[in-house]
This record gives sequence, structure tokens and C-alpha cells, in this order.
Amino acid sequence: MPKVVISDDKGIVQSGGSGVTHKGATTLSGTTTLSGTTTVSGNLTSTGIQKHTNASGKYINGYNAVVKSVAFTASSANIDSGAIYVPRHCQITRLSVSAHTALAFSTATVGVSFGTSAGGTQFTGTLDVDSYIGSATAIAIGVGNSTDSALNTAVGGQATIAQTAGASDTNAAAVEVHGRVKASTGAFTAGTVSFIVEFIYLGGN
Repeated sequence: MPKVVISDDKGIVQSGGSGVTHKGATTLSGTTTLSGTTTVSGNLTSTGIQKHTNASGKYINGYNAVVKSVAFTASSANIDSGAIYVPRHCQITRLSVSAHTALAFSTATVGVSFGTSAGGTQFTGTLDVDSYIGSATAIAIGVGNSTDSALNTAVGGQATIAQTAGASDTNAAAVEVHGRVKASTGAFTAGTVSFIVEFIYLGGN
């Protein structure tokens, strides 16, 4: 394949070599897939939502925030995130939840935990059964719960979720993070929870 250079003054020019260089303004419309190594020099402006697919081996050097929203399951006292992937060589900095839509349930307290499997507590220790809210029947949209005390206060969580010392270092191996929102009795009857896992990826530099 020859090298292709596209410019405003000369149009499309082919020469020896390989690759494609585009000089000047570029507009990509519709669904666009870039595979392989892609380098952008200069400013990059996005007028839409950028979505990073969290899957094994797909991360950003430095700060990452993964958000996974899960709706309630009828007849269940649990809302589980499912697997959120964190690679080797990371520091998990903050674990949080937020009511993406209002939650409804029978009178109960609600707690939050994070572990390496559904219902696990490796990252946050023994479940605090009312960290999210004390005895109630609903959690309003936007109310959250976090391991960060300042954020927890700002989003209206009842008590900061404990974060287990040493458990958030993934230098030895990649991990799955599973969040759970748990009602003490009864079941959820409405609502969607956003699970938020924030981590710093150190391994790609």
C-alpha cells in the first residue's frame, strides 16, 4: 500500500511508503472505527459523548472512571453491578454509587459493598447495612454513597463506605470489581443504580 497524503492544496497524493496523512480540517460523520495505534496531534474537540468500552485490556494511561448503570430486579433485595474490569498495575482511588433513577423498596435500610465477586466485600470490608440510607422506603434520584468522605457528604450518603487498606492496589494481578446495593429486608420495586469505579492505571507508560 502506498503512502497517501490528503491536503487542501494538493488533494490526494500517493508516494512510496505506507500510511495515510490528512492535513487540514477533518470531519468524520456517522459511526467511525479506528483500530490499531492512532495518534492525534493538536487539539481534539468532541461535541458528543465519548464512550470508553471497559473490557479486559482496554484502559487509558492515568485516570480512569468506569460507570455502569443497572436496573433493579423484581423480588430481589440486591442490585449488582456485574464485573467492572481493573487491570494489573492500578490504584483504585474511589468506589461510589448514585441513584440514576429513584429507588423504591419496602421499609429497609440500604448498604453498599464492593468486592471481587457478586456480594463480595474485599474492597470495602463488612457491609455497613445503612451506609446509603437509614430506615426508609425510597432513595431520591442523584443521592449517592461513596468511599470518599467529601463526595459522600456532597451526594447525601448516610455514612462513608469504608475502603479496606491495601485492597485497592492491583500491582500483583488484574481484578474484577463488583458492586452491590443491598436492602436489609424486602425487595427493590423501582430504580436504577450507577456504579462508579475510579482508578489510576500505572502500567501503560
